[in-house]
Amino acid sequence: MYKILFFVFSIQLAFGFTDPSIIKKIDPLVIKNYTQKESAEYIVLFKDRLVYSKSLALRTKNEKAKYVYETLFNHAKKTQRKVVSFLSNKNIPFQSFYVINAIKVTSDEVTMMTLAEMDEVERIIDDTPMKMLDYESEKVTSARTAEPEWGLKYIKADSVWAKGFTGQGVIIGGQDTGYDWQVSPLKQKYRGYIDSTSATHDYNWHDAIIKNNPIFPDTILNPCGLSVKQPCDDNNHGTHTMGTMVGEDADNKIGVAPGAKWIACRNMDRGWGQPSTYIDCFEWFLAPKDLNGLNPNPTKAPHVINNSWYCSREEGCNESNFY
Repeated sequence: MYKILFFVFSIQLAFGFTDPSIIKKIDPLVIKNYTQKESAEYIVLFKDRLVYSKSLALRTKNEKAKYVYETLFNHAKKTQRKVVSFLSNKNIPFQSFYVINAIKVTSDEVTMMTLAEMDEVERIIDDTPMKMLDYESEKVTSARTAEPEWGLKYIKADSVWAKGFTGQGVIIGGQDTGYDWQVSPLKQKYRGYIDSTSATHDYNWHDAIIKNNPIFPDTILNPCGLSVKQPCDDNNHGTHTMGTMVGEDADNKIGVAPGAKWIACRNMDRGWGQPSTYIDCFEWFLAPKDLNGLNPNPTKAPHVINNSWYCSREEGCNESNFY
C-alpha cells in the first residue's frame, strides 16, 4: 500500500497534482513502469462497451457470430475515433481491439496521462508480460495401446462415444503456448489438414507473438520465431492441452472429443503472456483472419474455446486488473 501511495504521490508531483479522479483510472503497475523506463506498454479500456446480456434473436451460429462481430467492430470504430486520431497524428504505436473495446499503446508518460484525462477512457491497465505457473510434462516415447486413457474413462467419455457422439462437426479453438500440428494424435484433427505433408493455415492459425518478450534479451529469439505462419509450440503446454481435447491416433486415445477439429492461436512467448496477446487471440476466434491478418470471417469461428484458464496472483492477476 505504501508503494502504491508513493507512486500516486510521485505522479501527482510530476503533473502538478493531477486530479485524483484521473489517477484512479490508472493501474499503479503502469505508473511503476515509468519509474524504470521512459516508455511503457499499456491497455486503454473504453467506458462505452457493448454487452450481450440476452440471447440473440438469431437462429444459426454463423448469423450470431456475424452479428456480434459487426456490431462490436463498428461500435469500437466509432467510440475509439478520437483516441485513434490522437495517436495516429503523433505517430504513437498502437493496436486497436474491438472485442472488449480497448487499445494497446506504447508511449511516454505524458501521452499516457493525456489519454487518462479523456472522458471516453475508463481505465488504463498494465500490459507487462506475466509468466504462467510452472508445470511438469511427461513425454511418452513408447507406443500405447488404443485403450482410452484412465481420465477419459473416469469422466465416462467412452460411454458418450458409444452412443455415437465424439465431437463430430465441432470446431474447438485453443489459445496457449502454441501447438504442434504435426504431432500424430493432433495432425488429422487440425482443421487445416489436407494430407500427410500439407495443410492450409489461413483461418486456422494465428500467432499473437509479434515481438520478442522484454524478459528475454534480444539475442535470445523465440525458437518458433515471431508472427509465424503455421502452428508452432515453444513450450509444449498448448500441444498437451489440445491432446486432451481431441487427441487420437492408432496408438493413442487421449482426447475427450476425438471427432472434433481444432484451430488455434499462440498467446505466450515461452510461457510469458500479456493481456494484449490474450485479447488478440480471443478477437481472432470471433472472426478468424487469413495469414496476412486480413479478411476477417466470423463464419470460420470455432464452436467452443477450451483451455487451462486460471487467473492467479503468480501469473500477474490482482485487484487492479480483475476485469
